[in-house]
Amino acid sequence: MQASTPKLYGVDLSHANVDVDFHQLVAAGSLTFIGLKATEGHDFVDPAFVDRFRRITEYLPSTYVLAYHFLRTDSAPGDQMRHFYDVLTSAGYFDNARALAPAIDAERGLAGQEPSAAEVTAAVNALTSLSGGKPGVYSGLDYWRTHLSIIDAKYRWIARYADVPPTLAYDIWQDSETRVIAGHAYDHNVFFGDVERFVSRCGRVSTSARS
Repeated sequence: MQASTPKLYGVDLSHANVDVDFHQLVAAGSLTFIGLKATEGHDFVDPAFVDRFRRITEYLPSTYVLAYHFLRTDSAPGDQMRHFYDVLTSAGYFDNARALAPAIDAERGLAGQEPSAAEVTAAVNALTSLSGGKPGVYSGLDYWRTHLSIIDAKYRWIARYADVPPTLAYDIWQDSETRVIAGHAYDHNVFFGDVERFVSRCGRVSTSARS
């Protein structure tokens, strides 16, 4: 990337991140977007998601929200995506102009999970069918290389905790899992480009495109 390329910053969080003052966080981190964990598996809902989504979209009108689902291997991808979609729909996610294309978090090694390319593809296809728009996919750089290189996602959200970006094509780079902003540590993310390009790459289809 050239030094003159604009950079947009974001964090992602779940209920495990407590005492979050969103106004302070956005101002101190110069944030354009915030990722929120919404669901996991076929029945878990992050207890902070609905309230945080409402607060961000009501009180921080210049901040985009990216909801994500933690994909597990102990239930069918289609069932998980139906759960994810239902929670987002109930929260008014698909009706909000600041809501980006949601993401599927497909990670190795957490609680023995190791989703295959077939499972991630099934999840992408299921959510695309439900929502009318393709989701993004998040994972670490090594897992993208070894398991997910064939995945056709709206955007690639790749974790590489280093001073230089991933060597694989990506859209959002998670460059740290311990970035301290306003006194708390967060997963930190970078997008190279302006807001128009960001929305083009990571935005979602309009509600009218859904069946």
